[in-house]
Amino acid sequence: MPNKGPKSDKNSNGTSSQPQPQPRSNRWSKHCVSANLDAHYSWFVTSDYDHAFSYVCFCPPTSEVEDEDEEWETEDSADDEPEDSVEDANPNPNPKCDGGKKCLCHKLASDHPEYPWVATRAGVRKFTNQHVHADIRCPDVFDMDVFNDFTGYGLVEVAQNLVLDFVEAEGDWKEQWAVCEAVGIAIFGDMFIPLAYVDDGDLADDTFCLFLAMFLTMLTKLESQGLLGPGSEIKNLGMVMALYLCTTSDIRAYGICEGNDDKTNKIAAFYNSDEKILAYAKKYNIELRGPCNLDSYVKDLDQVELPPAKDDPWGWAAVLKQYEKLHGRERKKPKIGGIQYDITAMSSAERRESSYNGKDPLKKSEIDKIKQGMFFQLV
Repeated sequence: MPNKGPKSDKNSNGTSSQPQPQPRSNRWSKHCVSANLDAHYSWFVTSDYDHAFSYVCFCPPTSEVEDEDEEWETEDSADDEPEDSVEDANPNPNPKCDGGKKCLCHKLASDHPEYPWVATRAGVRKFTNQHVHADIRCPDVFDMDVFNDFTGYGLVEVAQNLVLDFVEAEGDWKEQWAVCEAVGIAIFGDMFIPLAYVDDGDLADDTFCLFLAMFLTMLTKLESQGLLGPGSEIKNLGMVMALYLCTTSDIRAYGICEGNDDKTNKIAAFYNSDEKILAYAKKYNIELRGPCNLDSYVKDLDQVELPPAKDDPWGWAAVLKQYEKLHGRERKKPKIGGIQYDITAMSSAERRESSYNGKDPLKKSEIDKIKQGMFFQLV
């Protein structure tokens, strides 16, 4: 089992402090790493809202690294975030990612206006947290054997929790945009690819299409507030839109979101969202940027007409309701997301039963630290 270490933030005096997990809806019904990550993120945002939603650079996702044949790597630590000062930094334009020591990670986007890979600090934090969410839902990480598709279904749960994050942030477009940033970077970086191989193909298709419906809904919200266009205060509109556009084509290449002849399936209607995203970009003169092979994705897309700007033109409420009905737990009041696949939320007996050596992979001291609000970065 990989090494585990409790992560905590440091206050100005250098002492450890950790926010206690606060239940959100009924998703975090037990002490677990999922709850602690959520509490930690909430503390990060609310302790300095303006700081959390300021823009910084980050190294390109893994898939982009491979396409460009460069030595970039993604940095998965949410806590090892260096100070913003760039006075002593003269970064190489193509360094290996080292979390901001020599690469551009965490440098102010305003200091590097030509660099496309920028996101809010909240978006970067939420994205890096998803790697931990994925790790704690992977039996291999804990030397456990549960069932074949456990990891894939765990990623479905991670995806659903992100959608619930978006829903619960209604009224705060900056927080909803951070969710969209995190999802876009995660999908483009291939984090959710194992989800495509679960034995329930409809669930995989609908989950990816739900992400796309969520993003189009986000664009509508921004449109209604006059936030789409070259002069928007959102500094990475073109990059995030490009991620979703390219991803739509890529996931279809995996046999996902190919469309559905069932006219009652509102979710599958978003399989061609790349055309709709491009239409928004053209309508508001937004420059798509970031992915190196962007032109190859755009050149063959059909032109489509966007719906009039109004409340919920993409039918988000109905799409989400149908997804919950088709794929939620419990029949009377279907629920999605939660901690069903969070291994740290299992009982010690459940973990022992699936452990290769018959022992709980979590030590008592580690369980106690989880109860105290800490989480583990698996390395």
